[in-house]
Amino acid sequence: MQFFERLRDTVGVWHFYTGMIKAPVFGADRSPPSAASRGLQVHGSAESVGQLTTRSVVESIFCVIVLDAVFSIIFLLANVDGG
Repeated sequence: MQFFERLRDTVGVWHFYTGMIKAPVFGADRSPPSAASRGLQVHGSAESVGQLTTRSVVESIFCVIVLDAVFSIIFLLANVDGG
């Protein structure tokens, strides 16, 4: 019970709704299909697996960074006070 009271006191309504908006978008990110296509490109050796796995991870992280930047710009343009 104390956890939920502290959570309510510390996390503002805006932060909660921001998470509710961003979570489905990040969940629907195109990174997993990209990772699957990289997996289908593997052939020949374990080295190929390592290279394509690394490429897939880097692409996925890049997509998340770009999406987060887009959200930051949208929230900045909307002039929403996060405090």
